[in-house]
Amino acid sequence: MLLTAYGQMRLSATPVPPTEPPDVARLAAVWAEEKSLGYNGDAQALGMAAFQIAARTHLPEWAGEALRQSEIALEKNAQSPLVLAYLGATHAIVARDFPVAPALQVFLGPGFVRLYHVWRSLIYLDAAVASAPLDPVVRLVRASTMLGLPKLFGQHDKGLADLRLIQSWMAHPQDAYAGMLADASFQREVLAVAVLALPEKDKTPSEPPRKP
Repeated sequence: MLLTAYGQMRLSATPVPPTEPPDVARLAAVWAEEKSLGYNGDAQALGMAAFQIAARTHLPEWAGEALRQSEIALEKNAQSPLVLAYLGATHAIVARDFPVAPALQVFLGPGFVRLYHVWRSLIYLDAAVASAPLDPVVRLVRASTMLGLPKLFGQHDKGLADLRLIQSWMAHPQDAYAGMLADASFQREVLAVAVLALPEKDKTPSEPPRKP
């Protein structure tokens, strides 16, 4: 049962794949632009860019590149809570997008590879929050990942607690992070994560009542 749960995995700002193939060429061009405009050699920036592409395309090669760059970034800056957080979230995406046919997910080999990446994800995310418990971005990355995991992993309550904490900070901003908490793009990300916390029946708008 646990090994077949991965079809449920979603992450913050990760839309369900559209019926039309995603514009991979455009996303790849964004990646090239990131490398040419001051990011070349910056493994953290490249890892985060690859993470965003992987999240949107569900392509395992981008998830693998995000993991590679994030691990390089960790070697260079092992004390960065943000690097730890994105490395944890990247492991979750690698688990989600691991290239295995659905019929093979019940076999131990492919299943354990995915379980390994989920396990690493939890370790890095908890380490990031322990290192920077008041950082809203670190909390949000963990919340989105925990809420995106299948409930069988038992992390939903932890993700929900992170989300509720962030929402309390937005209502009463801390001085150090007041600007970030008031930022419109950050608030949109919080709203996207809040959708993950909704019961399934509330995620799809219901049809309006018909007139008699």
